[in-house]
Amino acid sequence: MDSPSICEPRLVFELIDEKIKETIPLLMENWNTKLTLIAFISSLTAAFSLGSFFLIKRLLGFSKQKAKKDKVLLKELLEAFELDIPAELQDNDSTVIEPFKGP
Repeated sequence: MDSPSICEPRLVFELIDEKIKETIPLLMENWNTKLTLIAFISSLTAAFSLGSFFLIKRLLGFSKQKAKKDKVLLKELLEAFELDIPAELQDNDSTVIEPFKGP
């Protein structure tokens, strides 16, 4: 019995060792691909969320500024036509910054 048998523990361990050495690089490559994909999707989601947040914030802020400007305009028109000004419009705490008007 000079020929080695597959049942010898040393050969079994060598075969297992070879299979592990073949499999681990494939698993690591696959894991890196998945990790890269997860990072890419996460960054896209974060960018979309931040963009949406700032867009909504800007739109809501714009409507508040527009409401203040509308109040001031209404007050000026009522004063110009010498009509009664309601109490809501007599508050002078609203400061409105006029936009720059070009030539």
